[in-house]
Amino acid sequence: MIPCLDHGSVELYSAAPNGKELKKIIDVMRRGRVGPQILKLPMVYLKMTAPIFVVNSMGAFKKLQDDYYKQETFFPIIDDINAKDLETSQEIARSISETLEAGILNRLTYAEDGCNLFIAELTSSVCTYWSGIVYADLETWHQFFSEKHAPHQIKVYQKAVEDILRVEYIELDDYIRRSK
Repeated sequence: MIPCLDHGSVELYSAAPNGKELKKIIDVMRRGRVGPQILKLPMVYLKMTAPIFVVNSMGAFKKLQDDYYKQETFFPIIDDINAKDLETSQEIARSISETLEAGILNRLTYAEDGCNLFIAELTSSVCTYWSGIVYADLETWHQFFSEKHAPHQIKVYQKAVEDILRVEYIELDDYIRRSK
């Protein structure tokens, strides 16, 4: 598991074929040559916990909506706030909590009223995280981590995905580096 941002993470859940199996396919069918079409073969499932805006930026990916899916908002504890005194820390914690809860309710209400999901999500806090399984073929993952103009928060997830896939598909590492 690779930690990302404050409360996020990415880890390999499943890959089919995995790196060793793909190497056998390349050796038998392609005589050891790797081309762009080989990236369409593996389906890679990643277990991800990320802020909602990161997940929403992954429009080309499929998300498993099963019992594993969850959404959680992280509220800072008084020790995290570390204001000049306990009373001030408690007041700030209460204010943050009320603000976050209002954002969650507004987002859900807007979506129920038919608001565009992306616009409704704009009201959610960066402290609201989605956890679930995200999957795509290797080519789509390659496009994700090769995107050059992503904001820093998304680049953190791009790097984690790239690192995971480079380890799993070590045989494709040279090809992935050249085509990035």
